[in-house]
Amino acid sequence: ELVLRVLLDRVHTHAGHLDREPVLVNLHRTSDTRGPQCRVAHDALRQLRSGHDVGEGQSATGAQHARNLFEDDAFDVVISNGVINLCADKGVVFKEIARVLRTGGRLALSDIVSRSQLPESIVCDSTLWAACIGGAMQIDEYRLAIKMAGMRVDTVEGNAQYQFLSGGARGATADYGVHSVSLVATRV
Repeated sequence: ELVLRVLLDRVHTHAGHLDREPVLVNLHRTSDTRGPQCRVAHDALRQLRSGHDVGEGQSATGAQHARNLFEDDAFDVVISNGVINLCADKGVVFKEIARVLRTGGRLALSDIVSRSQLPESIVCDSTLWAACIGGAMQIDEYRLAIKMAGMRVDTVEGNAQYQFLSGGARGATADYGVHSVSLVATRV
């Protein structure tokens, strides 16, 4: 299987909002973590971190530029652990994941979601973004974004052992049902 991991590489502030964009850059064959595919990913990551272009003269600072790194239908599995909630436009992220997954390919992720819509006072709070609260999407909208990207949600399980540490984060958990989930989806 060819596996792709979603990593954060860039952090931006835009109009007072913390905005992090995923860059799809860590891949390997499960039987070969030092092979040529892995070297391509590590070279791309080094270029991204140094601010160099990764192809076709475009600066790579987000999911929209991952097209320069990976072909359509290139991966069997995409793994993401707690980074999609830090992205302002999750729909773009899920569309990019669906683009690089082969039909029948799987997305396995853990992320932070909410039971109800978060108010602007939480969404615009950089401390709560840093605590993975401010970017939490309402769970039904999260699932819909995955579906709209061309994937079917197969399973969603809560991660009861995951606990927030700060008082503000615990308050958002109590008031808006912010919590961690693990999810598996399949590209259809």
